[in-house]
Amino acid sequence: MKKLFSTLALCAIALTTLSSCDLFKPEEKKNDAPEYEASKLTPSQHQEKLETIALEIVNAIDPADVEELATSLTTLSERIPKEEQGGAEELARSIQNLDVNNIVALVTRASEELILDINDPELALGGICVEFKEDGTTEESEIDDKRAIMIKWESDAIVLSWGENKGEYTFEDSIEGVKYIVKLPSFIKIAITLNGVEHFSANIEPNVTDNYTYAPALTIKLNGGYELYSKVNANNKGVGVEGSFKKNGKKLIGSAAAISINDLTNPDNWYEEYYDEYYGETVSDIALGEYIGENVTNGTVQVDLLTLSIIGTGDLRNVIDEMNALDERYNNGNYPKEYYDEGCAIVNKYLKVMAVYNDTNEKIADVILQTVEEEYYDEYLGKTDYIYYAAPILVFPDGSKFAFEDFFTEESFSDLIERIGEIAGSME
Repeated sequence: MKKLFSTLALCAIALTTLSSCDLFKPEEKKNDAPEYEASKLTPSQHQEKLETIALEIVNAIDPADVEELATSLTTLSERIPKEEQGGAEELARSIQNLDVNNIVALVTRASEELILDINDPELALGGICVEFKEDGTTEESEIDDKRAIMIKWESDAIVLSWGENKGEYTFEDSIEGVKYIVKLPSFIKIAITLNGVEHFSANIEPNVTDNYTYAPALTIKLNGGYELYSKVNANNKGVGVEGSFKKNGKKLIGSAAAISINDLTNPDNWYEEYYDEYYGETVSDIALGEYIGENVTNGTVQVDLLTLSIIGTGDLRNVIDEMNALDERYNNGNYPKEYYDEGCAIVNKYLKVMAVYNDTNEKIADVILQTVEEEYYDEYLGKTDYIYYAAPILVFPDGSKFAFEDFFTEESFSDLIERIGEIAGSME
């Protein structure tokens, strides 16, 4: 059986990278965190309010926007010449500035130090437009932006662009004795324009200060005013992530999380050396997961759905240590109810999770883990037996408790389910 609890906190934090409130920097704590008063609403009133919040998010997504994007991308793919028609070869021949000899010259001139630079004048990558004509030919021309490459079909175009250098990343090949220096542009962006309207763009910002401090960010914009944003903030104190989903500038969904891990960004800590008796030499393997498990301390996580927030904070170090000790005591592979009871108690002791309304600073409920017992008939043994697992439980200020499946029922959220069905049906 897998160890159910020792990685629980790390998994919960990792899930939040999908979609933000302010980024929690690993080395900082939110000293201005608001106090939450207990909400006076009943559980059934909370169900109504939460369904209203969910409906607002769902209704903000227009199926017509999704259909238009799909149609546009299909149209674009049909415009791109197929390889068997010679389109790829024609495109390669037309971009004459991408001279392989230039690249080879940059590599071979380096002996002990190699600089990889997209903005190196000798590469001359940008300032090019390649247009596909109706007769199947291509025409090359220059554009003013020397940090861009354009591929064009009448009023449609794909543009790849980048910014001036900002930051660098270095690493060394100890065997070859070469130091590599990668010059990083301030951004790299790809944009798709159809009928003169931008339907899609993806913008990457490396944001590298040095080998141990970086905050790469990705922003994707879609037709209809949708924006997806994600960012990682890593330094020698730990790592944080944030993300958001917006419609016309209004944040619908967001999340942020951070864990404190000293020297996480030092690559020397990513490897574990050991002596290989078969080969008779010392070798190293990537052991980043082990390093994180041994050095993680505190963690924070927050997920926002409009005015609803799920907030979690905890002492991950104690959770991992005490769960490892618990696993050692049950290392015979037998996991009775007592194992799950103790595991839930450990998690509930060190990890605090609650749901709040972020506009009124009212607490909806605490979220805890509780052992669930299920009865089943073992046909092989011919008798009734039991299985156990840990499940999240909502604890409301009035003392009432609900399992998730008992609170989020089809009856209580029927309008939301019906609306999602309508949208799904309109997109078929």
